Amino acid sequence: MERTLLLVDDDEDIGAALQRLLRKEGYQILCASSGQEGLELLARNEVQVIVSDQRMPGMTGVEFLSRAKELYPKTVRLILSGYADLSSVTDAINLGAIYKFLTKPWDNEILCANVLEAFRHYELMQQKNHLALEIQEANTTLASLSLDLSKLLAVKDNQITHSSSYDQLTDLPNRGMFIDRLNLAIEQAGVLNNLVAILFIDLDHFNDINDTFGYLSADKLLQLSAQRLASYAGENDTIARMGSDEFALLLTGLHSREETAKIAQQILDSFARDPVLLGKSETIISVSIGISTYAADGTDSNTLMKNAGTALRHAKQKGNRYAMYPAK
Repeated sequence: MERTLLLVDDDEDIGAALQRLLRKEGYQILCASSGQEGLELLARNEVQVIVSDQRMPGMTGVEFLSRAKELYPKTVRLILSGYADLSSVTDAINLGAIYKFLTKPWDNEILCANVLEAFRHYELMQQKNHLALEIQEANTTLASLSLDLSKLLAVKDNQITHSSSYDQLTDLPNRGMFIDRLNLAIEQAGVLNNLVAILFIDLDHFNDINDTFGYLSADKLLQLSAQRLASYAGENDTIARMGSDEFALLLTGLHSREETAKIAQQILDSFARDPVLLGKSETIISVSIGISTYAADGTDSNTLMKNAGTALRHAKQKGNRYAMYPAK
């Protein structure tokens, strides 16, 4: 049976990029720009797997996939959207309308693996249903198949939990987890009278690197930068990816702002000293760092992050330096 995949996204560029990527896997691909158009294609074609955006005019991805579940319950339905949309699709995941939540921006290898897993899940379910009709003859095979499905579902649950808290490209904690850990650090610091510091770290001229070397090299740079920055995080510290080329380092148990500044300078020196291989060239990458500390620059996470961002913007005016709030 030919594997048929339905892609639903109102952004033509994203739809085209997904189609180019997944066509290489040998699937028959159908494309729709809205939930209503997707339902019309489902009525005319036998589709095994659906990948839909969440934010679409007229009908959201959850609404479309819930309707698809009612009309075509055998389909395996995946939603592709940003981390911020996870709360809006959790109920649909729990009710079975959505098999898996995938995040934008996506990693090509991970996305292809998840789509392949969805087709395998569909095929396993079809085999299970067929064997159920012949259960007297296929009892041993059915038990083995059920075990395989249980393993797949366990993997799916773990992936959903991981995706809600970690960045797919770097596998660092994401913004949501960083804020949770910052709030915990503030709570502990208030009791123990410790110093807590936030370092917002931004790669200088990242867009130029992306344009010059391409997105694959830019992604590799982000991964290498994440590994390097992680070496400055102690056992009770956190390094997170906050955005495209921005990271955040949460430091706890420090004794002075000067100690924070020393770590920031070590990070700057590391990037200035050790080049990275982009394409066939070794390239020096500089960073800018903005710093705020508890309780000198704020006593809550929102204030500390805002002030660290202000310091970062001041540092980026010249680049390859750090600035402590209040920046002068």
